[in-house]
Amino acid sequence: MTETIGALIDRLQVTNLKMWWAQEQLYEIRRMKTVQEFKARYGTDAGLEELWATFKDACDLNVQRVNLVDAIDAALGEAIQAGDAPRAKPHKSY
Repeated sequence: MTETIGALIDRLQVTNLKMWWAQEQLYEIRRMKTVQEFKARYGTDAGLEELWATFKDACDLNVQRVNLVDAIDAALGEAIQAGDAPRAKPHKSY
């Protein structure tokens, strides 16, 4: 394993945040009431290029997210088999 489980989880968090922002841009379309609003925003070549870039970013980030989840699962499986599974530390209960 080249990265720690913590580092993989950190990368997943950053990817999730980027994905959230990309999806927020796509949700703007969902909030549009008419096709005229859509055409006004994305009806030009520049608008279509922006929309394409947003879709591409969201799809690429989703692939990264899936790959990171798979890597975390594999790393946890290896840690469990090696007997190095992360354990919660005892805490005080008041």
